[in-house]
Amino acid sequence: MRKNVSQRSQRKRNEKIRSELSGSWRALREKDVSQRSQRRPNERKGKIMSTEQLLQESEQERKALLSKLEDLKQVKEKLQKSYEYNRLLFNSSPIGLALCRMDGSLVDVNPAYAKILSRTIDETLKLSYWDITPKKYADQETLQLKSLDEIATFIK
Repeated sequence: MRKNVSQRSQRKRNEKIRSELSGSWRALREKDVSQRSQRRPNERKGKIMSTEQLLQESEQERKALLSKLEDLKQVKEKLQKSYEYNRLLFNSSPIGLALCRMDGSLVDVNPAYAKILSRTIDETLKLSYWDITPKKYADQETLQLKSLDEIATFIK
């Protein structure tokens, strides 16, 4: 009999705990639903903002980003036009032009320069400055390159 009483009292306690937990759980769910329906504050940049304010700020940032992208696109187009213009001038110049590194390797030559050497542009680019420069000027050119390297100007 004692066992039955203790089992009954245990069941009553369990039911009471379940009931309390169920009520607490229901209250928490109702509170969560009511909070969701209201504007919930969000933290951004150290200040509390409503969802609507966050959306407005995000839209402004999106517009600013699109504006920057448009600016970059225009800059890219201007650079492309500038490149094409300068390339046209370089290639159509009747004066032979060559761009070389400090070690004497050729980076770029125009058709007039290749014609002076009686070579194609590809053949000319395989040469170095030192292959083209007559040996009698080698010491003078070495001095000029040393001056250019040290003081960023040619010797007059």
